[in-house]
Formats: sequence, structure tokens, C-alpha cells
Amino acid sequence: MAIGRITYEDKIDYQKQGQDDRYKVTAKDMNEIKKTFNNSAEAIERNVEETERLQVKLDDAINRTGHYKIEDGKIYFEQINGSFGEGIELPAQSSVFINGIVQGTINLDACLFVLEENGGETICGDYEAYIDYLDKHQSTNEESEDEIL
Repeated sequence: MAIGRITYEDKIDYQKQGQDDRYKVTAKDMNEIKKTFNNSAEAIERNVEETERLQVKLDDAINRTGHYKIEDGKIYFEQINGSFGEGIELPAQSSVFINGIVQGTINLDACLFVLEENGGETICGDYEAYIDYLDKHQSTNEESEDEIL
């Protein structure tokens, strides 16, 4: 983007006798206007060029956000230099899908799980209790299968 410049040669004062000072424009005034305008045009062009460079970097960063890896419960995003940054720890959570579209997430640490229902009584527990319950009942089911054989 190029902005036009004031290109006339610097002015030299020419005086007309008897002129009211309110209407007098001096060479100094004209040269100051020229300098101010040209400096402003140059600054605008530099800012536009810098904005264009930053936009290229921003576009690149946005394109790279799809490049990530998940290891040991952490997500690592690819950096602009191709390396993976510091991992961000992911809390235990599960996604909620409706028709194949993620609707939200559920933090498993904040959920209650039904462990047993007996005669109108419901026993609930947190995620750890649920895992322990599954382990206990899985081993009980395996023992029951062994007895049947």
C-alpha cells in the first residue's frame, strides 16, 4: 500500500507588504505541513506492512493448532518451530455426544456413579469407588465362571 507524498521543493519565504499576519502562510508553515504529512504516510505504510506480517504468523499459528499429541494425560500442541510445547494436563473427563457431535464434557471427578440398587435403595460413589466396584465385581464374575466350568 503506497500513500502519496507531498513532493514540492521546500519553500522560501516571500513577503508581500501590508498583508495581515492572520492570512500569512510562511515557508516554514508549508515545510512543516509537508514533513508532518510525509512522516505520517510513512508510519501508516510501516504499520500496514507489520500488520500483514503479523497476519501471516497468525494464520500459520491457527493452521498449526490442529497438530497436537496426547501422552500421559497431557495434550501437547505443535509450536511454530515444529517442536511440541509444554504439556497441558487434562482432567479426567468424558465427552457427551449426540448424533456424533460433541455437546460438552463431563468431569468424571465431579460425578456420582450408581454402584448398586437393591430393594429401592441406591448406593452411589465417586469415580474411584466406581472403578473399585468394577474391579471387585469383575473378579467375582471371573470366579463364578470358573465354578461353572
